[in-house]
Amino acid sequence: MPPQLIPQGLATPGLVAYVLASKFVDGLPFYRQERIFERLGLDISRATMCGWALQVARACQPLVGLLYEKAAPGQSSTWTKPSSRSWAK
Repeated sequence: MPPQLIPQGLATPGLVAYVLASKFVDGLPFYRQERIFERLGLDISRATMCGWALQVARACQPLVGLLYEKAAPGQSSTWTKPSSRSWAK
């Protein structure tokens, strides 16, 4: 079985992808998603969704670093590699 993106979490990768795409692609804030899930009879708080987003950001940080290196190798004056942020630790 592949490693889970969110260890010991009940969320499937599909649910996390749906929540994050709704937030960052469709612009649907977590509080609205929370209300939608409530109408569907699901108890998923905005704090939970925010936690998922942070965990995914942490997991993707190495990939983002590689993308920056591939996009502009040796051109640090043009591209600035994202610094480590407290939320990404």
